[in-house]
Amino acid sequence: MVDHNTEWHFWNSNREKEICLSNKSLFIDTKKYSTFADFTTDFLELYRLFSSFYPSVSVNRIGLRYIDQISPETARGTMSWEGYWSQYINPKLLGGIHFNNPDEWTKLIRNMNSKEMNYGTFMTRFQWGIFNSDYPAPNRKNEFIIDTDLYSNGLFTYTEVTELLQLFHNKAKEYF
Repeated sequence: MVDHNTEWHFWNSNREKEICLSNKSLFIDTKKYSTFADFTTDFLELYRLFSSFYPSVSVNRIGLRYIDQISPETARGTMSWEGYWSQYINPKLLGGIHFNNPDEWTKLIRNMNSKEMNYGTFMTRFQWGIFNSDYPAPNRKNEFIIDTDLYSNGLFTYTEVTELLQLFHNKAKEYF
């Protein structure tokens, strides 16, 4: 008897890439991203192989997500959050920081922003800001997150999956 809640997890030798298979999903989690071409080669080969064993499988959701954590080595010191991050990040992404008075910058423990878009054939969820992995403790680290999630729901063929992955990647490049 098959347990429909079973998940199989596989890692490469240095545990920088994980493949997860379940009755609801197939995904690759890459800790050290090299190129989109390498990623799609890995994913599409896995999907092709999986489909050859289970030809009746259907894809009803496809997504691509990039989570970039920017952690400069340079200490912020007494510099404002805005001044510090404007050295590394597009100033348009720092708008939420302007909301605080400069005397409140030392109290900032998290400042995340979110934007969701519907492009008809796919959706995007874009989140960015000062995350603070030690939240709700005071922010002692210099961490800025750019989280780009692109996805589409429906029934997709292999060709449509490959086309959507490319479309998602192109849109994600616009955000980054």
